[in-house]
Order: sequence, then C-alpha cells, then structure tokens
Amino acid sequence: MAPAGVDATQEARLMRALLKEPDVAALREARVALAIDDGVRREAAKAARFIVDAAAVERARAHFTEAGAMDAADMLDAYLDVRRAGGWAPPHEAPPHEAPTLAALVARAGVELDVARLEAESLAQAPPTQERSKGLFAAMRGLFGR
Repeated sequence: MAPAGVDATQEARLMRALLKEPDVAALREARVALAIDDGVRREAAKAARFIVDAAAVERARAHFTEAGAMDAADMLDAYLDVRRAGGWAPPHEAPPHEAPTLAALVARAGVELDVARLEAESLAQAPPTQERSKGLFAAMRGLFGR
C-alpha cells in the first residue's frame, strides 16, 4: 500500500497513520496506495469509499463509453486494469489513477444514470390522455383545413 521509495521515517509515519485512518479498509479494497501527506491520505480515503465497489466503477465506465466520453471511460478502464492486476492506484497524482478524480467520475456517472432513469420513468408515467388529445386536435385541424 505504501508508495515506492519511502524511507524509514516515512514508513513509521505511515504505520501510525494506518492505526488512525478509519477508512484503511476502503483504501485497501479500492487498491489506493497510501499517501505520506495526511491531507492527501484523507482525501484519497474519502475517494476510496466511492471506488471501492468495482461493479459501480464498471457501470460508470460503461456509461461513459455509451455516452461517448472516452477520456472518462479510459481513466476508469485504466484504474480497473491496475486494480485487477493487483496494483495500487496512486492516491493523488496525475490522471488516470488519481483517486479523487476516479471517485468524481463514478459519482458523476451515478447522477447521470439517475437522471436518465427518472426521465424514462416520467415518460412512462405520462397520462395517455395527453397523447390522445394532441391527436384529436390534430385531426380536427385536418378536417377544417387549418
């Protein structure tokens, strides 16, 4: 879980942080490496809660692929590849593996999927009388030539 190249002091600091970090399980399951900086580690731990569910990350990747947002889909796909291979995503670096960026993408996909679902439900629940009345008025206009 620790980044490569840590010295003994940094390793001890990380060990102390592990004892205090309430979301260490989420970090481990999401395969997000530990950060030496406390603030970065806390931010990565929050992000890990969003990406710990690999199925949710996969749904987000599929959503972005379908929507044509290939940059987002590629970032999530690269993270899933690292995760499946047993690697560790950096907690805070440039994409494609930055944990907060990945979490934001998963959250965004969830919102977009919810909006699409709600729109589909509202269309399905539209009263059929509205459709008929449009047809009736159109038929009457056709009869009277307007």
